[in-house]
Amino acid sequence: QTTWGVGGLGIGVQLGLLNKTIDFAKLNPIDPDPVLAEGEESDMYFDAGLGLYYRVPDNYYLGVSVLQLLQTQKESTEELKSTATTLARQFNIVGGYQFGFPGMPEIDVLPSFMIKTDLASMQLDLSALLRYKNQFWGGLSYRYQDAVALILGFEYKDFNIGYSYDITTSAIGGWGSHEIRLGYCFKIEVDKIRKIYRNTRFL
Repeated sequence: QTTWGVGGLGIGVQLGLLNKTIDFAKLNPIDPDPVLAEGEESDMYFDAGLGLYYRVPDNYYLGVSVLQLLQTQKESTEELKSTATTLARQFNIVGGYQFGFPGMPEIDVLPSFMIKTDLASMQLDLSALLRYKNQFWGGLSYRYQDAVALILGFEYKDFNIGYSYDITTSAIGGWGSHEIRLGYCFKIEVDKIRKIYRNTRFL
């Protein structure tokens, strides 16, 4: 991460391996199916991601990332396996803003958005949090045509804990889901390198 103007620019690179395995011996069909193979099938896929993140402290942030950048897919002349997969490239855009109320410096409002798309479909998330003394927060998140989530959390020293409950609004329905997030911030102190200036007369 480097400082650029009044904000900071971060660049991230992701490398990953995806392993898919199907053990047909564990299948228990009601009627024997000769189409089902015997034994086990497995495939390994490598892919990468890239992201940029720019943040102005106590003001706004904006990030862009690309996942599954290589769009890895199975290329083989053999019969297509059940584990064959094509990893579609996905673009993510996130952004947020921070503002407060006049005369109430201990309260901040944090609206944000996230867009995910593979250029064939798109998902939009909108969120708004109310934060108190940079320690407690709560708010709502809305995923377009899918769900509404209640968000709560607090921060203590270098620890932060968050909880959310999703209420499905799509036709699928359901009872909703719970999510708990735990985080810890490691502070890395780097000793400053002393600069030594030499006079050419004493080299």
